[in-house]
Amino acid sequence: MKFKIILITLILSAAACNKSKPLDDVDPETLKPTGGEMNRPGYSFDSELADDECRFVSDLLSLYYSDGGVIFSREEADASTTIYRAVSLATGDCAELHFSYTSPRLIVNDKEIPIKSATMERENESGAWINILTPDYRHIVFVVTDL
Repeated sequence: MKFKIILITLILSAAACNKSKPLDDVDPETLKPTGGEMNRPGYSFDSELADDECRFVSDLLSLYYSDGGVIFSREEADASTTIYRAVSLATGDCAELHFSYTSPRLIVNDKEIPIKSATMERENESGAWINILTPDYRHIVFVVTDL
């Protein structure tokens, strides 16, 4: 008798768990988060655009031209890649951004840092203001002006 009750309970439980819609019919668009990844609140690049001092600012390293002994440069590597560099003559610390719209690369002190995106926020005859975003949504600022 106990066996029959357990068996009936098991069958009813399995029937109650039946899905009304198969998993294959789920629209992948409904699983995407709303809003863009770049539109996370709490960060504005406006203050960086207002300041034309050459600088590289990240959690790992900060180099400012006004500190003295820091050299900034820009070099056209090829038709699609521009290399921006910041080097401290006193410490040897350096940052190098290989900027391209398809596959940007950031190297800090000879170690490649993973980046999610690099956006040219402003580029004109006096320089470039670049907003770099890491996979964990940390912002890195690279400004190279008056070259």
